[in-house]
Amino acid sequence: MSFNWSEYLHLADALSLQKETESCLRSAISRAYYAAFCEARNYARNEGLKLSESALDHDAVTNYYEASPVGFRKKIGADLRRLRVFRNRADYDDAMVRVDAFCDASLKQAHEVLNYLKKI
Repeated sequence: MSFNWSEYLHLADALSLQKETESCLRSAISRAYYAAFCEARNYARNEGLKLSESALDHDAVTNYYEASPVGFRKKIGADLRRLRVFRNRADYDDAMVRVDAFCDASLKQAHEVLNYLKKI
């Protein structure tokens, strides 16, 4: 049985409710990215995208969607790119101003990606 990556978005939603705890908000940003990325990766792989099973797949998946002539697929790519930037900041930056705003934006974009993927 394979893991349902969208469950990470449910976890991110729950973590985001802990507004006063920066670690929860940073974790929510990270989980939101991985929910969106892994779902998008699996859709792309099912459509024939060859993946390396390495960190290079993050760009490969994003580029795959951005290269599409279909508007909502381009939006998936743009959202994934933005989500990864937010996730990297949340996971690696010692100081992060307005982490709550980044968390809100990450959740919104991740939900959009999952909704767009349902159209495929």
